[in-house]
Amino acid sequence: MKRKITWIIILAILVVMALTCPNKEAHQEKLSHTLTNVATNEMGEAKNGFEQGMQMIGSMMASKFINSYVDAQLEVKNYYIFSLGKMKIDGEDKTVSVGLFNQVFTASEDGIKEKLKEKFAE
Repeated sequence: MKRKITWIIILAILVVMALTCPNKEAHQEKLSHTLTNVATNEMGEAKNGFEQGMQMIGSMMASKFINSYVDAQLEVKNYYIFSLGKMKIDGEDKTVSVGLFNQVFTASEDGIKEKLKEKFAE
């Protein structure tokens, strides 16, 4: 009897995972949001109204560029119970997001900053 209940619970979890597997749009939204936050935070603090205005314009432009780039480059593989977002980076397919239970997880903003600093230091 315990064995039967265990299998029913496992099957129920798999069904829930399949029903809540995030789609490409969810991966795009989360990844674009994370990358836009990194770009905006790297702009620094504005000291006056003019700098605030320029920062706002720069942030909007960065957001549009990032959204377009992610939309064009992101490929999402759906494995029914989870999904993986992949992008070609340095000629290799890299996993940039993982989706399960209706949530999408990306690298932390600090991790992304470190990778970008390494990339531009080369």
